[in-house]
Amino acid sequence: MAQEYRIPSYEAFHAPPLGPFTADRIKDGERYELSEGHRIYCAPAGECHAQHNVTGASLLDSDPDVEWSGVDAGFSPNANTMRAPDVSVAPSPPRKKGWISGVPPLAVEYADQGQNEADLEKKSRNY
Repeated sequence: MAQEYRIPSYEAFHAPPLGPFTADRIKDGERYELSEGHRIYCAPAGECHAQHNVTGASLLDSDPDVEWSGVDAGFSPNANTMRAPDVSVAPSPPRKKGWISGVPPLAVEYADQGQNEADLEKKSRNY
C-alpha cells in the first residue's frame, strides 16, 4: 500500500497565531480595532483625514438609496475581528449595544502619506 504525502501549506507555517482578544472586550470609545485577535491602536484623525471623513460621509449619505452610513462605526464579522472603516454604508443596523455584526457592503478607507500599505491591504481583506 502506497503511503500518501502532503506538502504543508505556506499558511500553516506563516500565519500568525490568533491573539487573545475578542471584539466583546473592546469597549465603545476605545481607540482600538481588532485583527485576528490582536488589538491595533488607531490614532485620532488629523485635520486633513477628518475633513475627508466628513466630506465622504456627507456625500454618500446624500444618496437617497443609502439606508445608513457611519463614520468609524465598528463592524465585527467574527469574534476575533472588529474593524472601523473611515466611512461605511450598510443596511440599517439593529439598535443595540456593541459592534455591528458582519461587514459593510461599502467601506471607505482614506490612505495618506506615511500610512502602512501592508496594514491597509490586510485591513481591506477584513471587509
